[in-house]
Amino acid sequence: MGRPNEETRKHLKTAKVMIEKMGYYRRDKEVENWKNFWRQGTEIPASIHGNSAGWHDWYNKLVSTDFHELRQDLNPPNPVEQNKENDMSNEQEITETLIAMESAALRRWGNGDPSGFLKICAPDVVYFDPYLDKRIDGMEALTQYYKSFWGQVRFDRFELLDPCVQVGGELAVLTFNYVSYTDDKKSLWNCTEVYRQSESGWQIIQTHWSYTHHPGIVGN
Repeated sequence: MGRPNEETRKHLKTAKVMIEKMGYYRRDKEVENWKNFWRQGTEIPASIHGNSAGWHDWYNKLVSTDFHELRQDLNPPNPVEQNKENDMSNEQEITETLIAMESAALRRWGNGDPSGFLKICAPDVVYFDPYLDKRIDGMEALTQYYKSFWGQVRFDRFELLDPCVQVGGELAVLTFNYVSYTDDKKSLWNCTEVYRQSESGWQIIQTHWSYTHHPGIVGN
């Protein structure tokens, strides 16, 4: 069925108001209360005033129209709720993007190639890990540091445990527990990555690696 014309659309909207005002969900109440509609100033075709049979004919015609096609017109989405849904959808997309980027870089890292991380770092990136005495500042210094690992790191597989992405404006924080496996050995780490969105896409601006169980702590 095609879209109704303007007159039918107007009557549909009127019917919606009447149904909402009078609770028209039961057929017996339709007969009982129909007179109250036009007394309240609701626009009803003159032919049904004082004519219960005429009311039923008009009402049945309205509800048999393709009402669902007008659902968006008659029940426009709440802007606040719609924004919440859009934000949730956007956050889910960002989460999937960042986890995919991190995983791709770690796969290359496990083959002795740190360049996967360098490609997704911003020029002003800063970096921490347990082997450093002080923070590394900037892409040039990080590149020199990563060169010392080139071809040195090998593992069979890895897992990102409970990755979590928190989004705020142009920044997103990815945190996860990391486990890599080599033969029968495994290595456990914590990681925090801060990403910033730019014209080039999402880039890492801060990395912090730490031991899950520090070897200096008794019992680990």
